[in-house]
Amino acid sequence: MDNTLDKKSGTQSCCIKKLKHLDVSQVTGELQKLTTQINPALIHLLDSSISPSLLAALAQKPTAAPWYGFARVTKHLTNEDFCLSLKNSGCTMLKLGIESGDQQALDQLNKGIDLPTASSVLKKNERRNISPPITHRFLL
Repeated sequence: MDNTLDKKSGTQSCCIKKLKHLDVSQVTGELQKLTTQINPALIHLLDSSISPSLLAALAQKPTAAPWYGFARVTKHLTNEDFCLSLKNSGCTMLKLGIESGDQQALDQLNKGIDLPTASSVLKKNERRNISPPITHRFLL
């Protein structure tokens, strides 16, 4: 875990290197150390996609600070109890990569996403006040 202090702004950032290669228990342990050492106002998990096993671990063993990150649209996020446990663990936002509202386009891109599941995930997270940022990109 590397800590850096921006002397100009007074903010501190921390990086847990190689998140993908760490065991879930190691990641949760590092997050506990981080919150104890620097008491962050918010944690941004910078992995390209937080694994379902890490999401489950965070839901079971919450951090002391609110957090957010990227996640894939998967069936476990359609479970309202699971979404509630994420919210209770400090999750403020899950950035979900849906890429398209056209099932045929998703299938051609081999995204492994079906629109009914994506719709359910967005609705369940909205009910639990877990913000799903919506961004639109148009490729011409």
